[in-house]
Amino acid sequence: MKIGDWKATESLNQIFREIRELGLESHLAELEAYGFTVIENALSPEFTAQLREATVREYERRFKAKINVETGENFEDWQLAPYLLYKDPTFADLTLHQKALALVSYFLGKGAILFSLVSHMKGPGGKGRALHADNSGMMPAPFAPYEQIVSVQYFLTDYDEAKGAFAVVPGTHREARRPTRGESSLSGPEKNALAIPVEAPAGSAVVFLGKLWHGSYPRTEPGLRVDITAAYVRPYISQMEDYKNTVTPEFLERFGGRESRMAQLMGLNTYYGYRNEGIDEGMLRLQNEFGRTWQG
Repeated sequence: MKIGDWKATESLNQIFREIRELGLESHLAELEAYGFTVIENALSPEFTAQLREATVREYERRFKAKINVETGENFEDWQLAPYLLYKDPTFADLTLHQKALALVSYFLGKGAILFSLVSHMKGPGGKGRALHADNSGMMPAPFAPYEQIVSVQYFLTDYDEAKGAFAVVPGTHREARRPTRGESSLSGPEKNALAIPVEAPAGSAVVFLGKLWHGSYPRTEPGLRVDITAAYVRPYISQMEDYKNTVTPEFLERFGGRESRMAQLMGLNTYYGYRNEGIDEGMLRLQNEFGRTWQG
């Protein structure tokens, strides 16, 4: 079917054309049906290696210890490295991944903003991370019928269950609630039998909806699982990480200035938070341009 310039779906037309041009229609169908999709070869081997090295450097800086990805020595269970956006140029570039943003825009609109950019590096041991829904941290059940959070986890090492893979319960985005305590375990006798590991090679990306039940398995073999996860939300939701008050002109200029997609992702083009000066007309124009969405 040829996508026309239909007034009833003015914003959707452009978004869907981009999804079709990028060959993402099957991934969009998987997101709608199952709540997640895997894009293999989302990152080139070179970019994957650069991101992995930058992530390890950040963990070494944060934990003041040498890290060996192959052995995982002195690193147990999973540890969080937050607020990565400014830590290395490759991290900022990742937030603008074309295929990921095309799918994010379908669900959240072009006005989506970056909620957080973090890594959950994992070594052997522990119980993994219990199943949860990202929506449940901010919204009461039943969750809204339209999406408010979409996340992308980039695999910087190979993923399988023994390596501490990302876990999902397919289709649970339709439950519109968080899992109960009895449904959330990924280890031991209470392990949720409906959960599956998302197994894919380094350089892949899993895109998943905020209502989907997800977590991660414990790692049972030597070495480290390395990832970066970018979470995106609708612009009326407060960002977990503060970019709006910390961005420098030099950082922004690299991406094209105040009217760039990066500025939008950082929340600079939302008019929320004004003071006595009232709503800035230029900011209002930018929010209207970026913020049109067809859902919700």
